[in-house]
Amino acid sequence: MSVPKTLQKFLRSDCCRAECTLGKRHDYGEQYCGKCGKPCCWMTKM
Repeated sequence: MSVPKTLQKFLRSDCCRAECTLGKRHDYGEQYCGKCGKPCCWMTKM
């Protein structure tokens, strides 16, 4: 699932609760943890 850029600032990684970055597509989408760099599931921070 791709997330619109306007919502990227509200995403946090499920593993480290850090901001997500975009990268190569994986099983959960294109988000990676900004702290540990692993492919991640994400949650919203609103």
